[in-house]
Amino acid sequence: MKRDIYKQLVSWKQSSSRKPLVLKGARQVGKKQLRLFIEDKTDFHSIPISFHTELIDFLKIYYFVGGMPEAVGQYVEGKDLNKVRNIQDEILSAYTIDFSKYTTKTEAIRLANIWASIPGQLAKENKRFTFGRINKNALAREYNESIQWLVDAGLVKKVNNIKTAKLSLSGYQDNKFKLYLLDIGLLGAMIRVPQKAIIEGKNLEW
Repeated sequence: MKRDIYKQLVSWKQSSSRKPLVLKGARQVGKKQLRLFIEDKTDFHSIPISFHTELIDFLKIYYFVGGMPEAVGQYVEGKDLNKVRNIQDEILSAYTIDFSKYTTKTEAIRLANIWASIPGQLAKENKRFTFGRINKNALAREYNESIQWLVDAGLVKKVNNIKTAKLSLSGYQDNKFKLYLLDIGLLGAMIRVPQKAIIEGKNLEW
């Protein structure tokens, strides 16, 4: 689905001087003051209550839509969250197909198993990615290359634990790590979080 808005979003993403993107288009919905406030804010002081509620509403929309260009484009065009979810499902399906298309059968199975395990891994309080959650017989040496494939493809972010919070952080990291999906909207689609739970929910820690 190649629309003008998709091309504009790609151009925006590639621009080194891009400004923050407000999904609903602050100019069009009478939110000029809110947009200007976000663009000009340079500190972490409290946000005026007049803006706080609206920003929370925008944050909930972001939690559902995420940042994939086609999903954002669909939302900007029609505000139809069902269509947004359909696009997210199509993207997830395309990724699974790519596992088989660009790797061997054995590697594709490993990639799919890692990919499917990420939501469950993130839901646990464990401070590390646990290979046993992929399957009980999984060994790190069998899956490390597959994880790197996902990292190199830009589908996941690998974040290592650190032993102490000192600079430079890379000098204090250990072998423990967690994997994070590239997009929060896709994560919601993977675990089938309903739009009502996010958009109308009062607790953002879903």
